[in-house]
Amino acid sequence: MKLWEYMAVGLPVVISDFPHLRELVGRLDCGLVADPASPRAIADALRRLHDSPAERARLGQNGRRAVQEEYNWENQERKLLELYGRLLPPSPARQAC
Repeated sequence: MKLWEYMAVGLPVVISDFPHLRELVGRLDCGLVADPASPRAIADALRRLHDSPAERARLGQNGRRAVQEEYNWENQERKLLELYGRLLPPSPARQAC
């Protein structure tokens, strides 16, 4: 949840270098990944953001835009309801609506 909250307020993120997260952050261009077991890698990523205001601003803006345009309740609600519709068996009460 924190990832989305930070992105929503325009903060660039430094996130653990796990495949799914690496792909997400890379696709959205909203932060950096670092090996969670390496204090040096984490510090390097934080230092990179600290030392580069332009990159920090660009990544933060990209994250904010991603939340505004795609990762928001309006879009996610629709996807969630579609998923529930596929998973739940038809019921008389739902069919009457």
